[in-house]
Amino acid sequence: MDHFFTRYAVDVQSPDCRTRLASALTNHGIATFTGLAKRAQALRVADEVLTLVSHRDAEADGVTVIRDLGGIAARPGCAGFGHQELHPHTEGTTLARPPAAMMLVCARPAVSGGESLLVDAAAVHSALFSVDADLAAALGEPRSALFGGGAGHLGTVFSPGKAGRVVVRFRSDHLVKFHPRIACKLHVLREVIEQHTVRLRLRHGDGFLISNTRWLHARNAFTGPRVMYRVLGDPLPELDIPSGFTPTRSVEYTTAS
Repeated sequence: MDHFFTRYAVDVQSPDCRTRLASALTNHGIATFTGLAKRAQALRVADEVLTLVSHRDAEADGVTVIRDLGGIAARPGCAGFGHQELHPHTEGTTLARPPAAMMLVCARPAVSGGESLLVDAAAVHSALFSVDADLAAALGEPRSALFGGGAGHLGTVFSPGKAGRVVVRFRSDHLVKFHPRIACKLHVLREVIEQHTVRLRLRHGDGFLISNTRWLHARNAFTGPRVMYRVLGDPLPELDIPSGFTPTRSVEYTTAS
């Protein structure tokens, strides 16, 4: 078992599953798990900590089945339904308020490739201030990124959360336009993201639950009938799970006026 996967593993069969998942999300923004061989099991675990959020591609129970659907992947916002690689991103960047959490469970692994990629934005944020402080500051400037075009969201990559925390919203494909101050240094940002990318080869029943306001996710290209179950949601209010991450250095990002 991968060291990273083991480090954040939670026993979702335990009686205190909810408490363990909530603790993992609060402290690390991530929980990994095994043994969810059936769709209903994945939903049961999601219901322990999340209020499910509807999605355009979700089925009636709230689950989106991610598989290669051929030509559909060429449509805007549908790249996930192909077999090509996906770059690290936040789920729902074009929404005014993206879902705060995402669960992904492997129903059928790829024949080759298809590894899940995860990036801790807290580590990226910290590294950027050492590599290029100007870029780190620019990524927090209001109205510096247009996600999804005219009907999308005009915002920023790093924005202020509660209690001094920082929330991430990021994608780097054709559905985003950055302020020139950022665009000219995207190669730097991509290099830092790559340096902090973790690769997971999920087996049947393996999965993870991440804070969508802290962790970016992606995948490698693959062959074969890879099938994943995705569930989006917001943490149950009574669990008091914070959004984003606590930065390693003091920052003063502001919201747009």
